[in-house]
Amino acid sequence: MAAVEEDGGDVRRRAEEANEVKLKIRSLEVQVDELKEQVRTELDKHCQSVIFCETW
Repeated sequence: MAAVEEDGGDVRRRAEEANEVKLKIRSLEVQVDELKEQVRTELDKHCQSVIFCETW
């Protein structure tokens, strides 16, 4: 019976670890999306200033 309980505990622990990893991955995905948006914003600013300078 103890072996069954150990296996159940191991499975539960692994499931918890997997959930933690999933949460970390999701957090990193959100950070990547935020960084992409920052890059787009900076590129837009740069491109607008270059276009302005070229037409001026």
